[in-house]
Amino acid sequence: MIRLLTAAALPMLALIAASVPHGEAKTAPQSPVVRAQKQSSVTILIAMDGFRADYLDRGLTPNLKALADKGVRGSLRPSFPSVTLPNFYTIMTGKIPDHHGIVGNRFENESKVAFGSRLAPDKPETNIKQSAWWRGALPLWASVEAQGGYTAHLYLPSLGVDAAERPPAHYVRPTEDIKIAAEPSQFFELLDRSPSDRPRFLTLYFYPADHEGHEHGPNSPELNQGLRDIDTAIGDILTGLRERGLLNRTNIILLADHGMAEVPATHRIVIDEGLAPNTIRPVSLGAYAAIEPAAGVSVDTIAGKLVGRHGHVECWRKEAMPPRFRFGGNPRIAPIICLADKGWDITTQDKVAAEPAGSVPAVRGDHGYDPSDPDMTALFVASGPAFRQNSRLPIVDNVNVYSLLARLVGIRPEPGDGSIAPFAPALKAN
Repeated sequence: MIRLLTAAALPMLALIAASVPHGEAKTAPQSPVVRAQKQSSVTILIAMDGFRADYLDRGLTPNLKALADKGVRGSLRPSFPSVTLPNFYTIMTGKIPDHHGIVGNRFENESKVAFGSRLAPDKPETNIKQSAWWRGALPLWASVEAQGGYTAHLYLPSLGVDAAERPPAHYVRPTEDIKIAAEPSQFFELLDRSPSDRPRFLTLYFYPADHEGHEHGPNSPELNQGLRDIDTAIGDILTGLRERGLLNRTNIILLADHGMAEVPATHRIVIDEGLAPNTIRPVSLGAYAAIEPAAGVSVDTIAGKLVGRHGHVECWRKEAMPPRFRFGGNPRIAPIICLADKGWDITTQDKVAAEPAGSVPAVRGDHGYDPSDPDMTALFVASGPAFRQNSRLPIVDNVNVYSLLARLVGIRPEPGDGSIAPFAPALKAN
């Protein structure tokens, strides 16, 4: 779960027109994205934070279920760590966290400056907005804008910057008081522009599934109500597209960054229990932990105490993490990474001591666990003119989504770690 920033909408970038040399009657060649935009086709990415793949089968989301039944249904395996900011940036760039450099919701750079996901303006972690953090990859929207197209983004927290270190031309930052029922109307203010001035690629972010999952657990009535609220907003979007004559030429991708697991209050691992005081400095805690040695303590000292399996947690030196995680080479990764078993959370003695009596709920939810665990699996649904009807896909690594989006939007993609091949069976022949 993430805390959110104050909204600050930026003006829309003007469409870059192809130039016509003086004296020539023939129009200069246009990029694929400009040609596609003039044909009024639109690609919409709806990012549903924490929407576990099997939530679709609860019977609470009829609009989303109808799209999945008629179009493409699948699921996404998140990248490690299975938390929000790394995974949405993987989807937006086609690179794994080890390569794009957003290696957690909370981490540090090589100078030990903290990057964090609690984005309230009065907190030092607002350096998340600084371009230096995002230089490890070029996001999809930046390629669209560089190749002559409009993009617009409502609230998605992992967007990054372009090659000139600028944010998207139109970006409304997340706020703590986002009302999901109001999001579709903001969305249609953009789509109601003339075809030549309409965004070619749009993103929209829904957070209730993650928020309610964390606060009350994935099997709670509050989580179920969050699913209903998301589905109502999706229904409003579909109705609006239909009324505007856009539905049949709009490709819609609905996906999540990760799933959610239930965590009983008693399932806590005190990672520094038995260590000498002031031995470790945790950078991130929860389903996984990123741990630095405290000042004056060597990595070897803490590795000797932590590395290995200890009850419901296993720790590694970052360079010795299992290869399947594809994680450990980036210099921003802490020297020791610990991963809890599903349904357990990692904390410290200081954190436990600081909790007011009775403040921990009996059951809550968390993510960040092994990406191969079914409860971490994220939903994937697609519909539109590019897709075959009634298609079913096996689980796909989410690093491949970028290649699919690039194909839909019509851009030249950046080199990356994924491929469009896993989605090929669901795509119509060109």
